[in-house]
Amino acid sequence: MKSIYKIKNNFLFLLLLSLFGVATAQTIKEPDSRNRPPLSVQRTPTGMFEVGKDLAGKQVLTNNLVNYLPKDVYNATLERSLISPGNTARLRRVMQKAANGDPIVVGFIGGSITEGAGSSLRNKRYADQIYNWWKMHFPKSDITYVNAGIGGTPSSYGVFRSKPHLNSKKPDFVLIEFAVNDLELDAETVPYMEGLIRKAFDQDNDPAVMLLFMMTSSVESDDSVPRPWLAMNGKPFVYKKRAYGLNVQNYQIPLGQHYDLPMISFRDVVFPFIKEGYFKWHEIIFDNVHPNDFGHTFAAKLVTHFLDSVHEENIHGDPIRAIPPVPRPFKTDKYEKTVYVDFKPHSTTDPRIKVSSIKGFERSPRGYWLSAVEQKPAKMEITFTGRDFYLGAISNKDYGSLTVSLKDSSNNTLDQKVLSYKNQYIWKLGGVKPVFTDLQYGTYRAVIQTTEQVEIIGAAVDANSDDAHAGTKPSH
Repeated sequence: MKSIYKIKNNFLFLLLLSLFGVATAQTIKEPDSRNRPPLSVQRTPTGMFEVGKDLAGKQVLTNNLVNYLPKDVYNATLERSLISPGNTARLRRVMQKAANGDPIVVGFIGGSITEGAGSSLRNKRYADQIYNWWKMHFPKSDITYVNAGIGGTPSSYGVFRSKPHLNSKKPDFVLIEFAVNDLELDAETVPYMEGLIRKAFDQDNDPAVMLLFMMTSSVESDDSVPRPWLAMNGKPFVYKKRAYGLNVQNYQIPLGQHYDLPMISFRDVVFPFIKEGYFKWHEIIFDNVHPNDFGHTFAAKLVTHFLDSVHEENIHGDPIRAIPPVPRPFKTDKYEKTVYVDFKPHSTTDPRIKVSSIKGFERSPRGYWLSAVEQKPAKMEITFTGRDFYLGAISNKDYGSLTVSLKDSSNNTLDQKVLSYKNQYIWKLGGVKPVFTDLQYGTYRAVIQTTEQVEIIGAAVDANSDDAHAGTKPSH
């Protein structure tokens, strides 16, 4: 009998204890009177870096950064992300145009992060969230969204495809994100990024341009890649033979300063938080490079916080400065006037570069021209008018090489090159290589031949016939 009473008493005790626990948990989850997140979920630095491999591929955090940081740390975070506000005259004019109810186009170009890798849904992408900021703040404007992000592509491809993929849509706002995908380019990111900036400015609608610097990690012992972390002005943080917090922003920031562009660094904010122990890597980064939903929201917030500050200037009626002329090149304007033709079906064409004949190629699953199926000879002829000729093809461990011969109007061979696409990094999808450069301006034929498997994505030409490139573009 005593045992029955004992069981009963224990049951009542456990029941009361569980009810108390539920009540306590509910109390903890209640926001305080200032509508701030409960301290129980805010992060405090531990001083220990832990990658958190067990969190890889999981959406482990939700909502915004403010839910996990004290308010003062959160505010400092937003300010620290701004490398430079740049000259906001272009941006303020775009906002004024949208406020007046005129249609605008907001565009993004970059690699897989811009394309949305790591996000669970399209509307979770950082670019979509920035686009939604424009829609929310300017409801009277018909706003068109263009996402020209392509995974695995560096700026050495972006500069060529920027016109057909983005600038042809006449964007009023352009955000460029290549600080991660240009790791292998290292210092060579500068001429390509400069071409991207100058191509964006080479429009008659005075678009606003800004730069966003994301981050990645790399196997520390991988000697087949140039040491990209040398661009970070110091020793990288290495954990279990992998270097973290990498990008080439230190090469791209001087470009942004030269063109007086707004610049936001996701890396300069997020990586210190990870290193100091506020967050684990995989709470923000889906794998080794791509932000998860929380990371995409984080990046979007850094950009929209800056846009908020610029919008406030317009609301307060502060005078908008005149748009200055585009300055002379920082390093080169070589890629400013290139014309690129994508070889996918129904792509835009240009009379200065076209496929004049093709044999032995068929469409690849990606829609490009794939050669040498079952080792059959393949041949393509491209007619172009200009001074420099570039060919774009996909690098893959299974692909081979091709021979490109330069012919004049009399069918004389002027030059010949062999290009290999075997055993190169797959992430260099679309790397556009210079084939023939510094030619006398004229019309030529590039004859491409191969018996190996090669996937050709497009071709480009510098079609500027003026040997003395114009150094400035007047303001409008």
